[in-house]
Amino acid sequence: MANVSINSAGKYYGALEVLKGVSVDIEDGQFVVLVGPSGCGKSTLLRMIAGLEQITSGEIEIGDRVVNNLPPKERDIAMVFNTWSGVRSVNPLWLRAAGAMGADEQSLFWKVIIPGASPFIITGMRQAFLRAWIAVVGAEMIAASDWGLGWVIFDAKEFLNADIMLASLLVIGGIGYAFERLVFGSIERATVQRWGMVRMAKG
Repeated sequence: MANVSINSAGKYYGALEVLKGVSVDIEDGQFVVLVGPSGCGKSTLLRMIAGLEQITSGEIEIGDRVVNNLPPKERDIAMVFNTWSGVRSVNPLWLRAAGAMGADEQSLFWKVIIPGASPFIITGMRQAFLRAWIAVVGAEMIAASDWGLGWVIFDAKEFLNADIMLASLLVIGGIGYAFERLVFGSIERATVQRWGMVRMAKG
């Protein structure tokens, strides 16, 4: 890792200012926790550091580079989807109601907390699969495997075999689409859609 320096960072969504003049210096290896009420801009600031949100004003430096205009892949920054946010988003009324009806801790966990946090959990699974799939294709290219899709694309590019390259890309996209529709889509339909939580999952 490297030093991270945030200098008077600001963020607007249209006319709405969500971050104003945030400045902080984080040393290499330092452990930092952002604390604040819901909606105060903690996640927005993290997304700006990672390059997932465009900074409106100020500067963000990682190491010796100003990264305001660098894409996420060039920042050497990783983010972990926080499933605990999903747990904390469970309506306390559901927990109190279940407790009042005599539910024990195990029942509360499996029948209230897990269903309530399921939109966040499913999103985390999608994010994990995306990163893993990218890593698999990249590893195939690095390993120079004769049968890996990543190497097939690279080899086809070198020898201008556009048809093979496009076919390999279609296979990669098809596998990702199949997992999205058949695996994650099935999980979503069996849980959040069946439980009437689609609006919560998308909101």
